Amino acid sequence: MDFGKIDAFLQKTGYKLFNQMKEKITIWKKIKEFLFQMIPVMLGVYLGIVAGNWNADKQQIQLKVQVLEKINTEVKSNKKRVENAIIYHKQLSDSVKIAFATIPPELLKLSVTELPDTIAQVFWQGTRTGTLKNSGYQTALATGVLANLDVNIVSLLADIESQQRNYEEVGSTYVNTIINKGGDTKLIDFLNFIKFFSYDIIFLEKELLETYDYLLHELEE
Repeated sequence: MDFGKIDAFLQKTGYKLFNQMKEKITIWKKIKEFLFQMIPVMLGVYLGIVAGNWNADKQQIQLKVQVLEKINTEVKSNKKRVENAIIYHKQLSDSVKIAFATIPPELLKLSVTELPDTIAQVFWQGTRTGTLKNSGYQTALATGVLANLDVNIVSLLADIESQQRNYEEVGSTYVNTIINKGGDTKLIDFLNFIKFFSYDIIFLEKELLETYDYLLHELEE
């Protein structure tokens, strides 16, 4: 047996194994160095994304609070206006009942212009409906805040928007009706006009006030 050859073979083989192990160690070392370099970068990117999302969420929350405050203020203002209007419209309704009960039938057949001092001329002061505010709802819709609100609040806001639009349209319709009637309108027709107007508008005002109260209750919770 040639021990010299065996020793040379082992040395050669051992050298190859050593080189292979050395190469593997070098590769792992480079991988570790790469990871050590990338981890801070990746962590920085991640923290940047988290911070960006946090800032975006914070801004969205602030916007939501501002919009809800605006809606709350507008609803309270509209409620006060409708409360004042319904007092006047109930007075109209009561006055018409008194007029029909007290004015002689022959006078009811005369035109309003022929009766300078009639009860209709005394208590009638226009429809007093006007335009109600809704910029808070429009802002919530335009900014996307509406999509992030409680479903009950969204539903009530939609109801109020529809009811206010209907309220304004009814008031406008009655204004146009009385304008078109002209000065030769008989007193009985004028009183019936006020009677039907009062009935319709009071119904809508009660509906609005009820919905306002529901929404204000939801906003307080």
